Amino acid sequence: MARRGFSIAWDRAKKQIYIALALFVGLLAILSVFTEELAGLFSDDWVLGTVQGLNSLLVSLFSALIFFLVIGVTSLIVGLRNPQDDAIESRVEYLFSGSHISSDAKEYLKSQVTKLSAYCRSVEVKLTLEEFDADAAAFRISVDAQQFLQSCIHDEAYVDEDVCLDVEADPIEGKDPLGEVYCEELYVEGEPKAKWRDLSRKTLTRENLYYREPRKLEVAADSMARYGNQHWIWCAADEGYLYTTRRYTEEFSVSLRNKSGIPIIAGVRIARQSTLQDESPEEHNLADNEEKEVVRSGTVSPNVVFWLQIKSSEATEVAETCDPSA
Repeated sequence: MARRGFSIAWDRAKKQIYIALALFVGLLAILSVFTEELAGLFSDDWVLGTVQGLNSLLVSLFSALIFFLVIGVTSLIVGLRNPQDDAIESRVEYLFSGSHISSDAKEYLKSQVTKLSAYCRSVEVKLTLEEFDADAAAFRISVDAQQFLQSCIHDEAYVDEDVCLDVEADPIEGKDPLGEVYCEELYVEGEPKAKWRDLSRKTLTRENLYYREPRKLEVAADSMARYGNQHWIWCAADEGYLYTTRRYTEEFSVSLRNKSGIPIIAGVRIARQSTLQDESPEEHNLADNEEKEVVRSGTVSPNVVFWLQIKSSEATEVAETCDPSA
């Protein structure tokens, strides 16, 4: 924030410097023009010299005044011009100013800049453990995820034509169906009704474990929107459940409610995809029907993944009781 404030202050100072330099150049021009006329006032024939000098002085003064006005007004216009008011195409061209960039490349860069022009102010994920099957070594979990999106450009809407909710169930033996997506919606700030809402049920089976459907995500310029989805899936206990925000996020929280009927231990990891396996899980004990916030994090980058694994605390207690070393 301090660096941004310094940058803004420096931009304003540069404008003042440009105007001051223009004034200085104008003053030098006036003095250089007036030198000859002033000398004429003190020639030997002072009467004729004075008349001619004054006449020439007035003409030069008028010419210098016109010159000064042109330079001054031009400098003022340049100084007052705000680049953020330019069209997005002009701003992209200013940012990517290489001489080798083609028009097609500029269009691509514009589309990518527009895609990056929204981030998540917060993401709230509410997980509910519905069932835990020790024999199948699997658990069924319900997901209610809400992303609060903020567009970053003051005069250009954020639009992404290919936003997808990716849901994948594990092929658990004896379970059918294996999952279901039953709600996707987008609410835009200031609008009482949803921009779009899909309540149709998409079922996941052994023949169709994966759900992925492109959606159009649009947030008005300098506004907020809420994108939500709800689904449930079966997960293998060792594979667990994965979730990622897929975009820069300022605040990320996950809560877990245990409705499985037995006490459980939730192992939670949150790390970059490349180092996820290396992280030790943070364990949370939850009694039946207990709810707990298992993650509250600040800044989260797009490649950070939340990983949840579940095991029965009853099974752990039995194992410890039967341990011969105990």
